[in-house]
Amino acid sequence: YVIPNMSATWRDCFSDLRRKFQPLLWSELHPILEALIRASTDVSNRESSNFDDVSLLSELLSNTDIADANAADARLCAIKLMRNLCAGVPRNQRHILQIGAPDKIVSLMRSLLNDHSLGWNRNQLLTAALQFLGNLCTSFPEGQVAVWELCYPRLFGSVMECGVCEAADVCCMVIHVCTLNNMERRMQLCSLTMDSSDIIATPTGNHVIAAILHSMASTTHSEWIIILLEALVQAVPLSHLYSCLEPHPQALVTLITFICTRLTSGVCSVLTRENTLFIAHHYNHVSSVMLDAGGEKLNPLHSGGEQDFSRCQELSVFKSSLGLLCHFSSFEECLVYLQCDLSVTETTLALLKHLATLDGSVASVKHRTKLSNVSPTGREEKHPLFAVKTNLVRLVANLCYQCPAVQMKVNETESIPLILNQCNIDHYNPYIMQWTVFAVRNLCVDNPTNQAFIARLEQQGVVEAAKLLEYGCVVAMGDDGKMKCLRTVCGTKND
Repeated sequence: YVIPNMSATWRDCFSDLRRKFQPLLWSELHPILEALIRASTDVSNRESSNFDDVSLLSELLSNTDIADANAADARLCAIKLMRNLCAGVPRNQRHILQIGAPDKIVSLMRSLLNDHSLGWNRNQLLTAALQFLGNLCTSFPEGQVAVWELCYPRLFGSVMECGVCEAADVCCMVIHVCTLNNMERRMQLCSLTMDSSDIIATPTGNHVIAAILHSMASTTHSEWIIILLEALVQAVPLSHLYSCLEPHPQALVTLITFICTRLTSGVCSVLTRENTLFIAHHYNHVSSVMLDAGGEKLNPLHSGGEQDFSRCQELSVFKSSLGLLCHFSSFEECLVYLQCDLSVTETTLALLKHLATLDGSVASVKHRTKLSNVSPTGREEKHPLFAVKTNLVRLVANLCYQCPAVQMKVNETESIPLILNQCNIDHYNPYIMQWTVFAVRNLCVDNPTNQAFIARLEQQGVVEAAKLLEYGCVVAMGDDGKMKCLRTVCGTKND
């Protein structure tokens, strides 16, 4: 079949399709449908379609056997053709909605999600069905209402979790079209409330958004996922997104990582006063959880049990929240709000002091030497506390920028030596030396008190290194005033 872009030939082809549909000659229907799909790329052909045409396609959906290969191919072509007929032709969208095609498509999708025996054909059917729903919704509010009522939240959540990457991405397109310029649906998508009609079986909105984030973290087909998340992040307050993801810490980490990435690219509009104050509050909260019970949750060792897995998730949320706050503090419009809240500075210094208590201790060294327990590759980046001190110093440096109140808070808490002590090379905290230099600079600018404090510091000698002897090392000061690391061999010291 080759159909010229002529309305009369288009009509003849539909007549031929109708004649061969009656005896259900699936092998003969398939080439006719494929030819119609090709011809439907011309808008004049789509506009010449009528109610009887879409009714015929809808009947084909109702009369095909999903287990029959020829019938499944014909059904796939029928879905693709209806998908194309919806594109830019409101009359066809109305006709398709009137004949109840969306209900049949959704019913088909539910069957497909419960049947994994069809293989690749199943994936194609799912993707095409979702593309049809997306075209039906585009610039057609009635279609959006119908699709949202049919698919939210159960079907959306099932598609996002089905493991078909292309279908998950197209599903996000459908969700985006349905929620575009509709704040009520966006808030419903992030809702914590249950569906009262099926309170046990129906997933809540937060399961849908969590599934979207999990899908983004595990697939490369994420164009529409990114578009949807960008729209949600810009429209929905972060406090609402965080709340609905509280039962899903890994999804929350993915969201925070996404926001940080978009901020780095300069394409994420979340830098509002409300969001800034919220992430500062959230950072203080998760930090207080980390510091509870003497900071035990900051212990990077874990044995892999359920409790330790939960600890790892808490550490991930804490690290991500710290990283996001660092990004916010890099923007002047947000920094002013963070500087006014001295609790952020106090929390950051408390965390840095706690981590400093481990530095140089045998326990700390053992934590790092057992890195293989955390990652089979042994890479420093996999350490649970990788770059945490760097980000803490970075945050202090930004908070001190042209802010006398924060500068003096660091002084009053006797934290200037703490900051100075971070000026070293640490593979687990890359660039910490550079951020420390920047922090010292910001501490001292236009602040004679801090300048005088640092100027009064004197060399006191070598910090007690007795515990390093367990590892065959000792630090001593040479005649030239420089520090030397010596190895101990059988009670002797060798350079």
